[in-house]
Amino acid sequence: MLFHPGDEIGAILDKLRYFVKRAVPHLFLFLLFVFQFLPFESLTGSVGIRFLLMGIFFWSLFRPTLLPLYVVFIYGLATDVLYGYAIGLYAVIYTLICFFIRYYRQRLSSQSFWLLWAMFGLILTFLMGVDLLYSQVFMGGHFPLFQALGKVVLSALVFPFVNMLLFYQNLWLSKK
Repeated sequence: MLFHPGDEIGAILDKLRYFVKRAVPHLFLFLLFVFQFLPFESLTGSVGIRFLLMGIFFWSLFRPTLLPLYVVFIYGLATDVLYGYAIGLYAVIYTLICFFIRYYRQRLSSQSFWLLWAMFGLILTFLMGVDLLYSQVFMGGHFPLFQALGKVVLSALVFPFVNMLLFYQNLWLSKK
């Protein structure tokens, strides 16, 4: 069979387009990972917003094949190292959250934004509860309650904006 030069270039461009469409959400997820370590000033002091959890929540719900569990686990390990937690704590927590969301994906994906926002708030509150418990048991209680509440409130307030960006990425991925 004869191939025309245009066919090869078209095939290369199709592969490049596929790669870019798969890479952009992961690059944005990496940015969310980095941003979660930036301190934001609030009434309760300097707090970090849980940006990565927003990305894990969204992609686990709307495109679980885009976010393999081993990627979630690696992000969890990196979070453990950078926060100074026990290695594997956040890796297991993020993986369990991902499992939970995927298990209820059929029910959750058709719900309104308000219900998804509330669900994210519950998951976030659970995560802050784990932070507080870990802090009390293993770090001598150096994690103030008001700082945890600040993380929950600020993260919940930022969630709609990050969710909107992720939603438009998902629309872009759906286009051919």
